[in-house]
Amino acid sequence: MLNSTSSSFSASVCGPVGRVKSVRLVLLFGVFAGSVFGEPLVTREQVEADWDLQDTKRGIIRSAAPKGIVPPEDAAGGCDGHKDGKWGFHTEDQQNPWWQVDLGRERKLDHLLLYNRCDECGARNSRIRVLFSDDGKSFSQVYQHNGKVFYGFTDKKPLRVDLGRAPTRFVRLQLSGKSYFHLDEVEVFEAGNPKNIALNRPANQSSTSRWSTRSATTSSDGGVAPAGPQVVRRGRRLLRHLASAGAGVAALQERFDELAASKNDARAVRHVVREAAFKNTLLDFEDILFVKRAPTLLPHLSDQYYGWWARPGGGLFILEDFKTDAARLVCLTSDWAPGNFLRPELSYDGKRVLFAYAKHYPHVAGVKDKVNKDNLPEDAFYHLYEMKLDGSEVRRLTRGKYDDFDGRYLPDGDIVFLSTRKGQFLQCSKANTARTLATPDLPDSYVRCGGDTQGAAAYEQAVPRGLAGGNGQIHPWNRARGEGWLRLFPGPFRGARLLSGAQRRGQGGADHAVPHLRPAGPNPVLHRMP
Repeated sequence: MLNSTSSSFSASVCGPVGRVKSVRLVLLFGVFAGSVFGEPLVTREQVEADWDLQDTKRGIIRSAAPKGIVPPEDAAGGCDGHKDGKWGFHTEDQQNPWWQVDLGRERKLDHLLLYNRCDECGARNSRIRVLFSDDGKSFSQVYQHNGKVFYGFTDKKPLRVDLGRAPTRFVRLQLSGKSYFHLDEVEVFEAGNPKNIALNRPANQSSTSRWSTRSATTSSDGGVAPAGPQVVRRGRRLLRHLASAGAGVAALQERFDELAASKNDARAVRHVVREAAFKNTLLDFEDILFVKRAPTLLPHLSDQYYGWWARPGGGLFILEDFKTDAARLVCLTSDWAPGNFLRPELSYDGKRVLFAYAKHYPHVAGVKDKVNKDNLPEDAFYHLYEMKLDGSEVRRLTRGKYDDFDGRYLPDGDIVFLSTRKGQFLQCSKANTARTLATPDLPDSYVRCGGDTQGAAAYEQAVPRGLAGGNGQIHPWNRARGEGWLRLFPGPFRGARLLSGAQRRGQGGADHAVPHLRPAGPNPVLHRMP
C-alpha cells in the first residue's frame, strides 16, 4: 500500500470491481456537471465552452465594447464551436439581414444543423432561408423553413436542413423583411464526412449591432487567428517540464509545435496542452473522490454548518479513470435519503472514507424555536459516518442532537472533529462533554453575528477499531472562537491542512486558540498555541 504523504491524501486501494486503483481525495463543492450516468461525463464541447467562459471573464476572448468591430469579427461567433443558447453573432435591425460562411472550395453538402437563440427572440428565425453560391456574389435559395420555431441547445433539437449532396462553396443564411438576425451556431456537414466543416472557417454578415462582439478566433481580415501567445507560452513551458520529468511527451510536443506555428484556432493548441497536463507524473492516481454538496439555505460563515439549513441533492462520488475519455461516475450514496454531505476524508490506508451527513426535512428550516431540540429530528443534525470506498460497512460514529462535522483521521487512529456539543456551557471540560453523551438534546448556543456569545468547540473522538458499531469516548480538545480559520498542522505530513472554516464570530471575552500537532518524536503532542 502507498500511504498518504500529502495534504490531498493519495493511496492505493482495491475498488468495487476488485482491481487495484489509486484514489485522490479532492474537495469539490456544488453541482457536478456530468451527473447523467451512462453518458460522457465531459465532452469536447463542454471543455471548450469552459475555456470560452474563463477567457470571457478575464476579458480575453471577446471585447465588451462593440466599437471598431467589423462584420467578420462578429460573424466568426456563428461557427466557432461554442453553443450556449444565446447568440454567436448579431446583426442590426435591417432589411433582409444575412450571415454566411466560406467553406474554402466547392463541397457536396449532406446537411446543416442550425442552433437558434433559445429565448423568445428565437421566433425571428422561424422562416429562415438557406442560399448557396459558388463565388460569394450570386446566391440561389435551396431551402426555407416552414415557420415552426426551433431551438437547439436547450432541447438538443437543432434545425436539420437536408441538402442531398448539393454542391456549394458559400453557405448563406438570411431572413426576409426588416429584422435582427442572430443564431447560436451553424454547423455544415459534407457528404461522407462526420466533421463540421464550417468550424472556424471565415464568415461574414450584413451588419453589426450593439450586441456584436469580437471573437478571439478572427484576425483583422476575417480569417482564423493563430493561438494566443499566452496559450503557446504556457503550453511550451508545460511540455518542457514534462519532458524533463520523463513523462514521454515527444509526440505531443511535435503536434503542439505544428499547431502553434500554423493559423489555427487556439482551441486546437489548448486541447494538446490539456492532453499533456494529464501526462504529469504527479497524477499517479486514476480516480477522484469528491462530495457534491447542495448550497445550504443560509450560506452564512457559521450557519451553513447547522444541519437544519441543509438542502437535498448531495452525495459522495468517485470519478473513475478521470484522465480518459471513458471516465465514469460512481455514486457511493445513491440509496441514502436526500440530505447534505460535508468534507470527505480518506483513511491513511485509503480503504475508508469519513464524512458528515444530515438528512433533509423540508419543514425543519421553518421551525421557529430551534434551540428547543424537541422540535427537531435527531438525524436532521450533521453526524459523522464512516464507510468503505465501495459504499459498504457504513458506520455512524456520533449521535445526539448536535452537529458533528469536519472529521479528520489522526495518525494514531483517533478522529478529531468540530461540534456544537459545547452548547451553552461556559467551558469545555470532560464533565460537560460527558453530559452530551448522556443527554442527547442539550440546548445549543444559537450562534449568529451579533447574537449569542458562545463559540464552537473542537473535540477529539477515539474510535476503537475492534468494535463493530461502538464509539469511543469523546474528549474535549479546545474551544475556538474568532474570525480566523481553525487549522490543523500535521507534523508528519507536508504543508498545512485546513480543518474547518466553522469559526463563530461572537461577543465576550473568551480567548481564541489554534490547536495543532507538535511532531515531537513518534507521538505528536496536541497542544494550544494562543
